[in-house]
Amino acid sequence: MKNPIRGAAEGTTTAAVVVPTGWLRAFLLDADKLPRRESEVHDVIRWRLKKLLPVAPADLRLSVIRVGEAAGRRQVMVLAGIERAMASLESTFKAIGIQPGLITTRLFALVPQPTPGSRPVMVIQLEPGFFSLILLIAGTPRLLRTKPLSPTAAGGESIVRELRLNLEFIRDTIGLGGEIHVKLVCDDPTVETDVRRWVAGQHQLAPFVAPLTPPCGPSTVAGRIGAARLAPAIALVTGGVR
Repeated sequence: MKNPIRGAAEGTTTAAVVVPTGWLRAFLLDADKLPRRESEVHDVIRWRLKKLLPVAPADLRLSVIRVGEAAGRRQVMVLAGIERAMASLESTFKAIGIQPGLITTRLFALVPQPTPGSRPVMVIQLEPGFFSLILLIAGTPRLLRTKPLSPTAAGGESIVRELRLNLEFIRDTIGLGGEIHVKLVCDDPTVETDVRRWVAGQHQLAPFVAPLTPPCGPSTVAGRIGAARLAPAIALVTGGVR
């Protein structure tokens, strides 16, 4: 039987894999007290995550990225996943001769490449049962929110409430004034309409100028799996991300 994944890969031996944001947990942590030796960094972060995740630290696979200093603070971005699940995903691709060179989530695949003088960007990514938001100033992450949602909290009204609270934090605590560009990718058209209406009504929030519908068109791949699911993969392929 022909393997559909092998056929879609068309002979490629290395792949970038984009998974739902809810499959991993992401954190922006202070790095001032982290050890200098990279070999010790993961151990310290595992200890910190012990208080945040209901998983034994030894069962986690971590990806740790040092980000630029912001407001005098050094930080790291951490992606954490279940080691067993990540190994299973990799083995699925390796079984057909493909080596995953990158595994990332839909949220991070959507982060735009910064340009000189670019405005702060807030990326909002909404998938079934999960809310994600990242704020970037001069290409540096300053706020990261990822949150599982119950069925009763997944509607447009609840999402708008989450966004309102985050915007207040951005303005009052982070102290960011001025215009913020908003990049929104949402699986649910009804929720998307509610969020876009809210963004349009906020002072100094402006839509991020970029085509949402992938270039393959809504009648082909996007029509079958949804433009919101395809957009992160297109962003990686076209080099539009960091």
